[in-house]
Amino acid sequence: YDPMRGALYFDDFTSKSQNKDEVRYRIGIDAEQGAVKKGFYQVLDAPYQVGESVTFSGAIRFSATDIGAADKIKREVEIGLRWITSLGAERSVGFGRLLDVKVGAPQQTTATAKAVSATGVSVLSLKLSPKAPFCLARRRIDPNLFESDAIISGAAIKGSLASTWLALLGKSPNGAIEADTDSTRAELCRHFDKVRFTHAFPALKSQSTRPVTAPLSLVKAGKKVYDVAQSAGPVLLNNDDNELVAPEFAVDWKSDSDVQQDFGWAEPERELRVRTAIDSSRRKAKDEQLFAYDKVVPHKADWVCQIDLGAVPQADRAKVEAQLRDLLASGLRAVGKTKTHVTVEVQSTVTPANHVSQNKARDGVWIITLQTPSLLCDQEAILQSNLHDAYQQVWAQLSGDAIQLVRFFARQL
Repeated sequence: YDPMRGALYFDDFTSKSQNKDEVRYRIGIDAEQGAVKKGFYQVLDAPYQVGESVTFSGAIRFSATDIGAADKIKREVEIGLRWITSLGAERSVGFGRLLDVKVGAPQQTTATAKAVSATGVSVLSLKLSPKAPFCLARRRIDPNLFESDAIISGAAIKGSLASTWLALLGKSPNGAIEADTDSTRAELCRHFDKVRFTHAFPALKSQSTRPVTAPLSLVKAGKKVYDVAQSAGPVLLNNDDNELVAPEFAVDWKSDSDVQQDFGWAEPERELRVRTAIDSSRRKAKDEQLFAYDKVVPHKADWVCQIDLGAVPQADRAKVEAQLRDLLASGLRAVGKTKTHVTVEVQSTVTPANHVSQNKARDGVWIITLQTPSLLCDQEAILQSNLHDAYQQVWAQLSGDAIQLVRFFARQL
């Protein structure tokens, strides 16, 4: 009953032919009346001419132990593709007829890290570049819709790296990294559980800083933005016309694009792809099996994150770093529900944050903004007291009773 993941990962197959912005119209005829059936009117996109031959090309990624195994997979893929008679809808009237298939020789894509002397640093900065739209599904609000988060979580990165590592070794990607998994990366195997990946935030490709999560204490008065973290109670603020008005918190904003841009966040485009299950016996769509992926389109952004090696013993840290660099040169395979390939670049220096943290208290107060959603306390702690007291206990524990919670701004997920 173990999950059996597919071994082949298909990129989108695209055509360089220029699409024509044309449509075709169809009707249904009533056989008895010889007239148009009521409601039987159909409009079809027609990007290509009748009889026009169009070439679509793309890549199929897989892992193989040697060139002989890769050639065998290549032959099987070609045979499988030639069994396809037509693609898309309206196939019974000649749409999408497959004329020919050509499969190129397998190309090795596993890269080797550039020769660098391991520095033994405790933090590495990474730039992730997904090569196709991806879907890292959030908590679903509808059973038929998988909506992707724009942030790539540290857990997803680490899990994908482990799966990629196992695939490169010819092992099942469902396994775990044990002390004896890879004899050539013994130190990384031994300390893999101590390596921490932060969440990867989207930043414009031209940007050299890492985005920062805006505090929930930000408010707007008109178009003006204020931070009320140090306000002891409700306040009135000046708006654009210098009038005193009640501030609006983020939940009431019509748009937060101005704040997000100020804190370094890119806003990747999104696209909706609709899928359906197929009835294998009738070779048509199953009833009531429609579902959709709301994907993130990555072409204008890179995702920036860090690797924290602080928990790795100092004696092994340099070797772990070197082995990580070598492994990451292969990229990340099969990320998210769409199994997207992601290339990884290890930055030579630590990527600075878009807003630098202040190392000193302001008027005796430390203002802390959590950068990712965090589970601070369980439900029982809240039920036994209240949210403020529960958070106070958490911060007292985290700081060793060095700080006391004054006020907080939170959003409960």
